[in-house]
Amino acid sequence: MNIPLFGRKYTWHRMHHGFASLHKQLDRAISNVHWTRAFPEAVVEVLTRAHSDHHRLILRSSGGYMVAQKRPFQFEAAWFSHQGYEDVVLNAWRQSSGNILESLKHVREASLVFNKEVFGNIGLRKKILGARLRGLERYLEKVDSRRHALLYQELFQEYELVLQQEETLWYQKSREKWIKLGNKNTAFFHTQTVVRRKRNKILGLHLPSGAWCTDGNLLKQEALAYFKSLLGASEATLQVLPPCPISLSLEE
Repeated sequence: MNIPLFGRKYTWHRMHHGFASLHKQLDRAISNVHWTRAFPEAVVEVLTRAHSDHHRLILRSSGGYMVAQKRPFQFEAAWFSHQGYEDVVLNAWRQSSGNILESLKHVREASLVFNKEVFGNIGLRKKILGARLRGLERYLEKVDSRRHALLYQELFQEYELVLQQEETLWYQKSREKWIKLGNKNTAFFHTQTVVRRKRNKILGLHLPSGAWCTDGNLLKQEALAYFKSLLGASEATLQVLPPCPISLSLEE
């Protein structure tokens, strides 16, 4: 897969009488799946040309100059695989007195606490459980212990649940709806998530003046100004519909 370019769209210019007449992206960097997973933020920066028709390229494994921003809240479907999460949602929802916005706020806050303190890091839990299972397997090869065999079965069931949660997590992030869950497609979903994030990531923009900008704060201001001008160009008139009469019978 191609590593995205940063800074310019083209890497080669053919000059004609001092003016650029032809632009192409001839030069590129290509990575395989394993390298992309190891360096998900990698970009290829296109530098200024010197004595060649080709721009100089530099591979940055840590990405561009953008500082990571706090992501908005996102519900994780894997939370519902935990037997205690339903009670967390119900208790949080009941904290407000009929206000839907307040109820949603309480659920969001309670979910974040649950994810941090109870659900935990799926990758870390998978690693710890895997290490414990391998240790028990080596022990049971030498000693016939019913207690350790029961412990192994208990941990193995927990390990299977973690694998299911991991697959659900990456399935949701990948947004690949055409492959069904349950076939251990975690690696595929993870790769698709990395590719989608690289494709959607904005490292810089051309300002109205034509200058190339990578400053995060300035990019925020430009994006906000653009959508304000786009959405605030005309005032929309909203018509309030009258209440719909209830015409269904008890049998219906």
